[in-house]
Amino acid sequence: MGGRGGMGMGPTQGTSSAQGGIGGTVGGGETNATGGQGQTGWVNNGFGMSGGGGSSHYGGGPAGLTGQFLRGTDGPPHGTGGAGAVVIGIVSNQNGGRGADGIIIVHIYR
Repeated sequence: MGGRGGMGMGPTQGTSSAQGGIGGTVGGGETNATGGQGQTGWVNNGFGMSGGGGSSHYGGGPAGLTGQFLRGTDGPPHGTGGAGAVVIGIVSNQNGGRGADGIIIVHIYR
């Protein structure tokens, strides 16, 4: 089961932060690995950074972004979360990055 997206942050002044998304869970197999939680994004008086994507057993999620108007980076390795987007000083929005697909490994023994 996939994780949940992070908490969005509306227009703000001063210092504020938004928590990253919760990592996904899996069950029923012989080996199960849950996804890591996404990192917290923040803004402080016109400068900020989006939260990085959660890690998985197969690699780290993408780093958070700094800038004024950037879409979040998609998760590259299997099962990682996408990074959050960042929009500062503009009345608009951007999408966060997509999480990468999970992976199922099947071993066949004879």
